[in-house]
Amino acid sequence: MLPCYRASWERPEFTVFGVWLFPATLAHARTLWLAESPVVVHDAGEITMADLLLAVGILSVQSPPVTSEEIAAVGRRVAGKVVAGNDRENMDAFKRYWNAYVSPVPRFHPADAAPRIPWPWYHCAMLMRYYGMAQGDAWQTLCADAFWLSASASVMNGETSVMTLEQQRIRSMIKEGE
Repeated sequence: MLPCYRASWERPEFTVFGVWLFPATLAHARTLWLAESPVVVHDAGEITMADLLLAVGILSVQSPPVTSEEIAAVGRRVAGKVVAGNDRENMDAFKRYWNAYVSPVPRFHPADAAPRIPWPWYHCAMLMRYYGMAQGDAWQTLCADAFWLSASASVMNGETSVMTLEQQRIRSMIKEGE
């Protein structure tokens, strides 16, 4: 089972540096993107301790901050709650959290097909268009839910890139038999 489906159902709990993290919503991802956090903008393997603390601060509140002043305030608040510990263990715990909540349904397309808009905005738009969500509600959707809902809408509209090669083969066989 893909992590987004599992996280959507199980809602596992995670703490990093002793701080409990809310399940990641698109609004959290948008805030991290706007803060240019490598957690969402670049490869997660390049996260520094400062990047990790910023992400923990943003993910430790249900409604993520929007302005730079709000982000700084969250940073100050979470700094007082951080429990010292093994940096590697905390980094690994964060990666487990991120992989549980922010692992989209894979798309099977050519490697050179780059996304055209940042993924938080793409999934927000998909939720608004195909599920009639208001923008505010779409931003509060768990990333895991947004991924499978977007993939489902794509399949319903005939897109095969979210299907495995086996599913694509079966779909072709069914269409040829019609």
